[in-house]
Amino acid sequence: MNDNAPTSYDIVPYVNRSFPQSNPNKLWVVARLFGLNAPHPGRCRVLELGCGRGGNIVPMAFNMPHGEFAGIDLSAVQVAEARKMADKLGLSNLRLEHKDLMDVDEDFGQFDYIIAHGVFSWAPGAVRAKLLSICKRNLAPDGVAYVSYNTYPGWRMRQMLREMMLYHVRDIQDPGTRVRQARALVQFLADSVPQNGGPYEILLKEELGAMNKHSDAYLYHDHLEEQNVPLYFHEFIKLAGENGLKYLGESDVHTMAPNDFRPGVQEQLRLLGTDIVRMEQYIDFLRNRRFRQTLLCHKERELQRKYDIEGIKSSYISTSVLPVSAEPEIFSGKEETFKHPVKTVNFTTRHPLFKATFAVLKESWPQAVAFDWLYREAYRRLADAPRPEDRPADRIEPGVFARELLGLYLANLLELHAQPFNLAVKAGDRPQASLLARMGAEYGNMVANQRFATVNLETEFARAALKLLDGECDRAGLTKKLAALATDGGPLSALAGDGGNDPSAIEQTIARELDAALATFASLSLLVD
Repeated sequence: MNDNAPTSYDIVPYVNRSFPQSNPNKLWVVARLFGLNAPHPGRCRVLELGCGRGGNIVPMAFNMPHGEFAGIDLSAVQVAEARKMADKLGLSNLRLEHKDLMDVDEDFGQFDYIIAHGVFSWAPGAVRAKLLSICKRNLAPDGVAYVSYNTYPGWRMRQMLREMMLYHVRDIQDPGTRVRQARALVQFLADSVPQNGGPYEILLKEELGAMNKHSDAYLYHDHLEEQNVPLYFHEFIKLAGENGLKYLGESDVHTMAPNDFRPGVQEQLRLLGTDIVRMEQYIDFLRNRRFRQTLLCHKERELQRKYDIEGIKSSYISTSVLPVSAEPEIFSGKEETFKHPVKTVNFTTRHPLFKATFAVLKESWPQAVAFDWLYREAYRRLADAPRPEDRPADRIEPGVFARELLGLYLANLLELHAQPFNLAVKAGDRPQASLLARMGAEYGNMVANQRFATVNLETEFARAALKLLDGECDRAGLTKKLAALATDGGPLSALAGDGGNDPSAIEQTIARELDAALATFASLSLLVD
């Protein structure tokens, strides 16, 4: 490797963010559900291939202090930025190296979890082969490897557009100009095709909408790089098998289940029997899937394809699902519907136990709670029913409860985790944000939260307030500090305009904004106890 040769990621650094779907806290659950006794995330060894600026591996090391973490990347610029962040956080459990993955050998160490997000499809053939070799040779016996990649058939249509963009910018070298011209081409195509509601028009407008949501760096690296090699799912699994690996599952387990198809289609898919790869390939055909986040394990490991209920019982559970009714009736047999605020999924039930379960989870959000505690607390709520006849005479067995929760998990209505998160559900008297989030706010509006996700601070006020939450000030003190920022002519000066020159009016405005911001920070998992 020529250490002085700049990469495209040195020239255009990639978006710095976390990928919660790659986190061991989630992968451990998937492994347990399929009978693999993967090491617990509380004390695990993690390697990230292509760690970039550390947006994924740094939050893991910060929030799992008893683990050992390593990240490598070919971009010296990005690794330097990651090291700078790690040093400021004082992370002694993380090593970051400017290293070509082609140079990784067995002496680099064994890891319980190996993560390769956004690498495989964008690398030459030799690098793709080496990546899978690392996933075999450097993976602990019960370890899990996470690999994301673009898939057919969904990427066929996007590939067509990529090829058009590459043709359009073929003589342009400047990255910024390439991106602007690529966007302009898609806009031109969407505006110029016959406006007849045909499939081509619909495709172009959908892709234009998707592109407009992404940053220039994303478009440059995901669409305009020299390498972008999608595969059919079965082709990827074949390559994994040639490297001594086998299919464990998907990081998002709900995508493995055909529950969103009508019953006749589900029955046809289940006729494929135990050939899970074949069944999921047909599911990809039906969904026009374009991206996968696949988990692999050693080929020698025996797996079970009937979900292990013990995996549910040993997990921590959370959900952001909310009741449709303003005041759902928990104790009666009235039907209540619970809906996810973002995902197009919902759940309707008359059963008091499950209505109580969702009530408990709502109050606990964004924290994850232990299965046993959730079971007991839901029944405790029911025991408080005002009418004796609404109090449960008998309890369903914990195993039955776990089976029902599994169904909700497979329907994408619940999240399962290996351990709870280090966060505060509500702001305390002296609100404190995690050091990781506060440092992130110093650099921009995208910060890592305590659930290993990246969140957007949508206003300058939110960013300014978050930076002040070191746990030293109460709300009155924070209000005074923010009021001072609002009157110094800086980005918060618009808030001072609401109160004229009256300091007390300005502080009242700031206090209202702060209360709202703290509630938002808590819901976004940015606060700690």
